[in-house]
Amino acid sequence: SHSLFGCHSHSSHSHSHSLFGCQYKHFCTSKPPPQAPSSDTKDNKDDNDDDNDDDDEWEYREVDENEARTRNYQVLSWRTVLVTIAVFGIGTILFQQKVNEHRQKQKKPQYATYGEAQIGGGEWKMTDHNGRRITQKEMMGKYQVVYFGFTFCPDVCPRELTKMAHAMQLLEDRGFVIGQDVVPVFVSVDPKRDTPELIKKYIRQFHPQIYGLTGSPEEVAKFAKAYKAYFSTPG
Repeated sequence: SHSLFGCHSHSSHSHSHSLFGCQYKHFCTSKPPPQAPSSDTKDNKDDNDDDNDDDDEWEYREVDENEARTRNYQVLSWRTVLVTIAVFGIGTILFQQKVNEHRQKQKKPQYATYGEAQIGGGEWKMTDHNGRRITQKEMMGKYQVVYFGFTFCPDVCPRELTKMAHAMQLLEDRGFVIGQDVVPVFVSVDPKRDTPELIKKYIRQFHPQIYGLTGSPEEVAKFAKAYKAYFSTPG
C-alpha cells in the first residue's frame, strides 16, 4: 500500500498523483521515503497547498435539527395576524359600501319634471246629483278622484266604480275624511239620459260619498277639456 499510494503513482500521471497523495494523507501510517524533487513533485505540492487553503475557507459545525427547523419555519406573531385581519376587514367593508352605492344609483329612477299638469283648471259649471249648480270653486283645494262614465254602462263602469269605492275605504282606514280631504267624482258623459236623480241612485250602489256630476252636452265637453279627458257620447 505504501509504495502504490506514495511513490510510484506520481511518475506516470501528475493528476493521479494528487489524488493518491490525498489518499496517502489519510491512510498511510509511515512517512514515505525522500525523493528527489522534480517538476511533478513541485506541481503536486502546489496543488496540495491550494487544497489546504480551500479547506481553511470552510468552517464545519454541527447544527441541531430543531434549531434549523425553527429558522426555516418561523411562526407568525399575534401582531402580524391581527394587522392582517384588520386590513382585510376594512377592505371588505369599503368594497361592500362601493357595491351598495352602485346598486342604489342603478335603482334610483332617472326623471325630470317640466312644470305642473294643469288638470281641473279653468272655469266650468255643472249640476250635481242633488240638482244643485256648482262651479270650479267648490272643488278648489281638495284632492279629487274623477271617473268619466254613464249609468247605462253594462260592465266597465261598475267594475271601475267598485275599485274607486275600495280605494276610498282604504283612505278612510288611514284617517282621511272622504268628501272633505278626498272627493270621489262620477261624471256622466251621457247627459241626455243621465238625470241627476238617476245618477244619485246609481252612485249610491258603490259608496255613499261619491259625488255625481252632469250638465248639458256643452258643459260636459268643457268640463272634460278642463280635466284633459276625451270621450265619445254613447249612441
